Amino acid sequence: MPESGFFAGQCLNTCDQRSVTPVSASTAAAYGYFSAGEDTAGAVFAVNVSHAIDTASPAFFCAARIPLEGLEDVILQIEHAGGLQAHAQLRFSFRPDMPVILVPQRTGADRTEYRVHDVHFSVEALAPPGVPYKGDWGFKSEYFQSYRLTSQIVRARKMILQDHHRVWQYRIRLTAAQKRDILLGVLALGERGAYTHKYHTAQNNCIIELFRVIDAHAGGGLLHRARAAMHRRTLFLPTYGPKQLKYRGLAPRRKNEFHLPNLESELGWESFIDQTMYQ
Repeated sequence: MPESGFFAGQCLNTCDQRSVTPVSASTAAAYGYFSAGEDTAGAVFAVNVSHAIDTASPAFFCAARIPLEGLEDVILQIEHAGGLQAHAQLRFSFRPDMPVILVPQRTGADRTEYRVHDVHFSVEALAPPGVPYKGDWGFKSEYFQSYRLTSQIVRARKMILQDHHRVWQYRIRLTAAQKRDILLGVLALGERGAYTHKYHTAQNNCIIELFRVIDAHAGGGLLHRARAAMHRRTLFLPTYGPKQLKYRGLAPRRKNEFHLPNLESELGWESFIDQTMYQ
């Protein structure tokens, strides 16, 4: 509950937007999410990961076992709402034989496991329930930040089925170690900044937070860092995200390996896109 500012004394909407929190293997076992005896080598654990069974079911929070060795791709996604209006997030894709395992956090029910191969990290403005996002407030540092980790279905149905937006996808050129470090970096950001960091449209928004983690673990050489610094004034624009990757030398050389099919095309959901936004 904020102690000052416009939302002082009001509860934030953590029923829907809860920040991911890493936990130890022993803590995950103590709550019964995962067995204390199972092999935890190469895996990390987190709670407050949002998942839904299908496109019509409500989302619920889960504990997650995330196999670092199974991480295949880190993809920058740009949810495009027309013009310069957009939102950026990261997609982490895992090998078919090494999925992320999710176990519902709710108590009093039989333990169930869900296996997913893609999780999405999204930094979003957070306010009390029912308070909408307004552009002018975004420049006043009144909103807080939430650092959400969700299964693909949770974010995809919101972006595409509900909001009818296109979702661009760009593979980031990284070593295996860099991929793991970025994943661990966003988990740490969720723990460190949850409900304390303030959102600002041009100084601390969705894409700026992502690139802070990317730059900490895969910033490139001196020349690339210099180019990125020269273009820092456009970093707050999610639609410029692909260019920011190129400035840092993080774009695969082949175009078809960098600019991937849009998420709605990958899922076969093209018919849900509102084409009038892009005319």
